[in-house]
Order: sequence, then C-alpha cells, then structure tokens
Amino acid sequence: MGGAGWATASSFSGFLYNISPKINFAISSVSALCMFAVLLTLKVDHFGQEENNVLSKDKIVITDVLHLLANRKFWMFALYIAGVAWMMFIAEQQFSRYFVTFFATKEEGNAMFGYMSTAQSAAEFFGMMLVPAIINRIGAKQGCCSPGW
Repeated sequence: MGGAGWATASSFSGFLYNISPKINFAISSVSALCMFAVLLTLKVDHFGQEENNVLSKDKIVITDVLHLLANRKFWMFALYIAGVAWMMFIAEQQFSRYFVTFFATKEEGNAMFGYMSTAQSAAEFFGMMLVPAIINRIGAKQGCCSPGW
C-alpha cells in the first residue's frame, strides 16, 4: 500500500508546489507529527520474543568496535553504500530541475513532474502486486539467470 500512497502524494505535491512550496512543507510536518503520535501510542507484543532472539548474549565491548573499524572490507562496504546513497540523492535532486526545462513554464514542468512521479509510483505498485504471482509461477530458483531465459 505504500506505493499507492506515494503515487497519491506525488500527484498532489506537484500541483501544491506551484501554489506554494510551503504547503508541501506544512503537510509533511503535520504528517510527521501524526506519525510520531502513532509511534508513541504503539503497543508491541513481546510474546515469543525470547525464542526468536538471534542476537548474541555477549555484550559488545570497545575491542569489538575497534576490530570492526580496522577491517578493510567493512570500510569498502561502508563507502559503497554511502556512494550509492550519495549518487541517488544527487540524481533525485537534479533530475527534477532538468525535467522542468522541457516545458514552457516552470509551473507546468513542476505539475508534469508530479504527474510523472504518480505514474511511476503507480507502475511500481502494480508491479509489486504481480511479482509474487510471477515468482510462484516460474519458481524462485528459475529467475533470469536460468538456461531457459
């Protein structure tokens, strides 16, 4: 359902941005406060938690942290994850500015970007609904790398 919510939010955000960017900020802030209130009142059932505990009973000590920080593979993995995230953030920030240049006015470009984001999110939503059926039909082990593809 997150994809459907994102598609709905995308369709309205481009339109509201043209009226005033402060409207999107206000709606986001109120939504965050509502979510915070929900999280504060959330009750979690602890039944059966002991049986599913896969964490070690040993406490983490400073030498464990130092060994991790001395591990070259850890730093390569951390740089890879950070690099991917940085590149995605930059691309997401810059693409909307580039996309808007294809339209006569900035306002029309902003609205169209919202509509495009809606279409993209809706396609993801419907795709996520279809993928389990496809996997059940072909089997998890028969993915794109099987000889039949």
